[in-house]
Amino acid sequence: MKRFLHFVALSFLSFTATFAQSHFIGIQNGPRKGMQTALMNPAEISSLSKKVEVSLFSVHAGISNNILTFQDILDGDDLLDLAFEKADDPINLRTDIAVMGPAVGFSVGKWSFGIATQGFVRADIIDLDPALGDGLLGDSGYSWETPSQTFTAIASEYNQRIVASGWSELDFLVGREVFKMGNHHFSAGANLRLIFPSAYANIGMGELRATIIEDEDGIYLTDTRGSLNISYSDATLTEDFNVGLASLRGFALDLGGNYQWKKSDGKSFIHGGLAIKNLGGMSFRENSTDRAYAINIPANQRFQIDNLEGSLDEIEAQLENSGYFTVNRGTDQLSVNLPTLLNLYGEIQPAKVFQASLFIQRRLSNESNNNLITAQNMIVLTPRLVLGAFQLYSPWAHNQVSGLTGGLGLQIGGFFLGSNALLTGTMANSMQADVHIGFSFGIGNN
Repeated sequence: MKRFLHFVALSFLSFTATFAQSHFIGIQNGPRKGMQTALMNPAEISSLSKKVEVSLFSVHAGISNNILTFQDILDGDDLLDLAFEKADDPINLRTDIAVMGPAVGFSVGKWSFGIATQGFVRADIIDLDPALGDGLLGDSGYSWETPSQTFTAIASEYNQRIVASGWSELDFLVGREVFKMGNHHFSAGANLRLIFPSAYANIGMGELRATIIEDEDGIYLTDTRGSLNISYSDATLTEDFNVGLASLRGFALDLGGNYQWKKSDGKSFIHGGLAIKNLGGMSFRENSTDRAYAINIPANQRFQIDNLEGSLDEIEAQLENSGYFTVNRGTDQLSVNLPTLLNLYGEIQPAKVFQASLFIQRRLSNESNNNLITAQNMIVLTPRLVLGAFQLYSPWAHNQVSGLTGGLGLQIGGFFLGSNALLTGTMANSMQADVHIGFSFGIGNN
């Protein structure tokens, strides 16, 4: 249990050191089409601004939550206790770092091709019951006391998760213009992604009904029913992260189409697209664990949880030896699915100096599933000032976790730097912080 609580604490404390959200919002829907756009929708590989597009690097990092504001971070010391104290609803936290390494796209007639490298690190808290944290760490309103004991009742109707994951990719993109009628162009594309998983760990507690008792001797569970999932790869514990062709352990497929209404000068007046992403997943075939437990602790018995310690496999042994945790399903081969996403977007440039875009990301997978990496639902409106090679953009989004955010960024040729939450963050009430930066260049006219 100490390891469990430490994992929760690290996730929250990363709020001060990491940043989060999702893709390269603001860049991917701009008038300059590069590899960031093609990774949003593989059909856009046919819409590259130059004959050859080269991306040297792009980095995005961010964090979002539904409880703590920037002012809370500045004013408070114990962020975990503060989060449980303020929470009236399930606690959600999303952190991610995305790195796009060297990538190149090019056109050959009506066909276009691309190759890209990517890496991802995520740590998320999904629907954590504040009463559970209260019973383990504090007394902020969900507990009642007697002279010698403190009681906390938990009645969760859903699966709450703490999950961390990391993987890298090698992507192969292909696209083609499939139909043209006057100034109207239609293209389709696909992205085959080779996945090299590094680490995965998940703790899930489903439909947990319990009473937590704390006294001078320890913290106990009693009158408890529910399910527990513990899954992890061995590399997560040993930090033995090896990436190479031998570590290829997954595949994913992205499919997309787009439409352009081009003006007489060849530039887009209206541009839109639709993509289905993340059709696939990854597996850890060796040195991994995936266990599902049924919890049954009678009302007249207790199980002490504050002395659970050691590695995750040692904690598992303690749970099973107690007799209160029965293995329903267990395997040493862990399979993890990527979140299937629907991306829908539209762009319009009514004047040479102004462009606006609307981007919608919708997750089609249920993020309560234990063997699923999650992603946020969002809708983003981005107005943009275009002055030749200089662009100033301001993405305004409604995110599933952090709500309303407003950001600002600039692009000079192939260099970009921005944030999706800079403006709302400076008002000290934003629940998200993020930053993105990158550089690319193009050769030849397309």
